[in-house]
Amino acid sequence: MIARWLGWLVGIALAVPVFLAWGGTGLALTRNSLAMDVPFANTLIAPRMLESERIVLPELQTRRMALEALEVSPLQQRAMLALAQQDMTEPATATALRARMAQTGWHDLRVQQQLFLKAASAERFDVAMVHAEAMLRRHDEARPWFSQQVRQYAANQRFLAAAEQRLNDPGKWSEGWLRAEYSALPARSLAEVFAARSAAGNPISRDTAVPIIAGLAEQGDIKTAAQLARLLNDGASDTRSLIAPWPSREAQQRPSPFDWRIPAGYAVLENAEARSLTRIPGNASRPVELTAALAPGTYDFRTDGAAMGVWSYGFSCVSLPQPSKPLNTAQTIVVPSNCPRQFFAVAASPAAIGQDGLAPLRLDARD
Repeated sequence: MIARWLGWLVGIALAVPVFLAWGGTGLALTRNSLAMDVPFANTLIAPRMLESERIVLPELQTRRMALEALEVSPLQQRAMLALAQQDMTEPATATALRARMAQTGWHDLRVQQQLFLKAASAERFDVAMVHAEAMLRRHDEARPWFSQQVRQYAANQRFLAAAEQRLNDPGKWSEGWLRAEYSALPARSLAEVFAARSAAGNPISRDTAVPIIAGLAEQGDIKTAAQLARLLNDGASDTRSLIAPWPSREAQQRPSPFDWRIPAGYAVLENAEARSLTRIPGNASRPVELTAALAPGTYDFRTDGAAMGVWSYGFSCVSLPQPSKPLNTAQTIVVPSNCPRQFFAVAASPAAIGQDGLAPLRLDARD
């Protein structure tokens, strides 16, 4: 008799969870409010229901299930997505939720994409960029996906402003995306990112900037390429010359298309004030060369400091010229309208080798 009663009790104990699970499933499918009181998270059916995209649960019940699921496993994708979708319209809650995501290391690509799309569709572009950063930090395969979104919203200035602000982060993720997908950004946005990073003291690295500048030049966008080269070399200063300064050692090793090319017979000397160019004894050499992309107009060309020795220069719109004009005095250069790319050449007279030195050159538009 006792064994029979024990059998009945065990059977009832096993049947109750099954009854709650299937009964609760039925209530949920009919969107009955009583479903909120069924303890799904404590039954075997709960995880399957939460992960199912075919079963639509009442909002409050979904929220309760998701919170309980996250207590068990902070990395449950469907639970986090359910909460994030509900809380997107509540900034304080959404911020807390993202903080929890960061603490648990939760950066699932699919979910971050869904959250990005939801935020962008609501024009919460600041929130969307948080999710863009989260996926780009962890997933290189997210780069082309994010680029598609940038192109889709390219006409939306608020979206672009949010993207520019997020890309000002000096982290590897931002430079990785810029290096691989820079063409997704409009030229103005690229210049804004370069300028903001320079102004903040965190300029784009040459490893990232030079391929971007070279790519733009090859694609025919000479104006933007030259603008980015100036920002790379001189930062965002309004007093910078319209042509590059004598290059640093790093710039000589990784020059952009608009940097001075220093051949074997010349060297750039660095001191506390500025760099200077000098010719090395015993080395006949090609002239120092520069390609520029100036707007049509009249320019003043001069040294920005002392010029020891005898120096000459050449200017052409066609190809590299021979240095034949004196550079020790200020010169006037006229760029015609049919001259999108210009070529400069500079050389020192052999007579003054060992006693020469040329300060950086300046080119300024004449008012």
